Amino acid sequence: MDKLIIYLICINILGAVLDGVTAAKRRRTSHKALSVLLGIIAIAGGAPGMIIAFALCDRTASKTNMMLRVFTVCVCVIELAVFMTWKLRPVGKWSFAFWDVFVEYRWTLWFVAAVSVVTFVMFGIDKYRAVKGGYRIPIAVLLGMAFAGGSIGALLGMVVFRHKIRKNYFSVGVPLILVMQVVLLMCVVNLL
Repeated sequence: MDKLIIYLICINILGAVLDGVTAAKRRRTSHKALSVLLGIIAIAGGAPGMIIAFALCDRTASKTNMMLRVFTVCVCVIELAVFMTWKLRPVGKWSFAFWDVFVEYRWTLWFVAAVSVVTFVMFGIDKYRAVKGGYRIPIAVLLGMAFAGGSIGALLGMVVFRHKIRKNYFSVGVPLILVMQVVLLMCVVNLL
């Protein structure tokens, strides 16, 4: 078996086990050292195993584990996109012509624009409800809209409405989601 495959299997098992074991502790308190260690494991290639552990052992999203979830999913998507592009792309220069995808497939531009506008409006509504004390839009919904293509709208909503800028899972997570989407777009451009 290839050494890379053995390494990836081991690091994913380590990530899954460590995240599964610490899930109960994270629910009760915030363990920054464990989160940093799990973040390093995610960067080292263990993100898919950690996502499996999230699904099996720690299904409840809370403020204490949200940043680790956002980080892990972004790292996993980036690693998988780069790996697939590296394996499937013919040898040659990398292209950075992002706009060509939007020109050739116009629906992608309209989709990103629509989701960004909806996300921006959702941030405004949530800020209004926060000030007035009404029902709030869940964190997972706001982050999910950013993941779905609305990261530009989320960033604009954070700045314009001065909303969620002190929460690390937004102030760090949304720019990370945008970076993930740019890397994913770059990989798509190089595979087409």
